[in-house]
Amino acid sequence: MAMSERTRTILIVVTAVAALASGGLLIARNIGGESPAGEETRLRDVIDSDTGVILRDYPIKHGSSFPWKNPKTGKNSLYPAERCFWTRDGKAKTEPTLVFVKAYANSDEETLCPDCGRKVVPHNPTPPDSLMLDAAEQVQRKR
Repeated sequence: MAMSERTRTILIVVTAVAALASGGLLIARNIGGESPAGEETRLRDVIDSDTGVILRDYPIKHGSSFPWKNPKTGKNSLYPAERCFWTRDGKAKTEPTLVFVKAYANSDEETLCPDCGRKVVPHNPTPPDSLMLDAAEQVQRKR
């Protein structure tokens, strides 16, 4: 089916306006510096591999890699804190246990969650959606 000349013109104008608007946003962001959304994506929950202390919303500098420096000890002992949403009885929970995964420190030693006893890995997967929904419903019932 062929487009009419009017439809084609409208499509070109709409595409051009969208492209200009997108480009303008990118330029404004670069001129204005880091966006608040960009800053928030660099905040991580981290865990000290020596002490097990968790630091919430630790600011990760662009281009840096772990282990990061712990501001309290001065040691490079901070790693990403992996989340485990499992309970010991095989159900899900809405508040995760934050775990130091030994593989991040180049260890072959298996990491087990201190709460549920399950193996925790880098980028630890969450329980199935149905279990997470059940956990959320349990929290709602308690309120």
